[in-house]
This record gives sequence, C-alpha cells and structure tokens, in this order.
Amino acid sequence: MVCCEFVSGHEEGTLAYDWYVAEDKASGKLFEVYRDRDAFETHLLGPVFTEIGPKFKNAVTWLYIDSFGPLPEVFYDILGALPNRNWPG
Repeated sequence: MVCCEFVSGHEEGTLAYDWYVAEDKASGKLFEVYRDRDAFETHLLGPVFTEIGPKFKNAVTWLYIDSFGPLPEVFYDILGALPNRNWPG
C-alpha cells in the first residue's frame, strides 16, 4: 500500500491508484485513473517505474491492460507489447 499512497499523494494528475490482490495472492488488479494523458506519462516516467517496479519485475506477470483513450508511446517503450483492450474515450 505504500506505493499506492506515494502515487496518490505525490503524482499530480493521479485521480485514483489502488491495488486489489486476491486472497490466494496468485492474482490481482491494479486500478489507475489519471487526469489526462500527460499525467499518465508522468507516472510512467516516475519512481514507480524507475525505482520501485524493477524490484518486482520477476514477481509480476502483466496479462493485459484495459485503457480508455490512447496510451502514450512511452508506455510501449517501458512495458512492450502488453495486450491492450482500448475503450475509446
């Protein structure tokens, strides 16, 4: 939860950032809402991806992302060809 609190309190433009982890700890969901595309890009270039995320790289497998609107190019630079279901926004 420290990561959620950090993002919510320190990244301007982050409207919601929360995790859900199933009881068996085998799966989960990450829910993120940003004011706009620039705020999302700021998150992608911030400490969650440059400092915190790399520590968990081998422990987490991303299956897909649902997005509402186009993703910034830097998303693909960082996360590669992660399957994306885009809901036009």
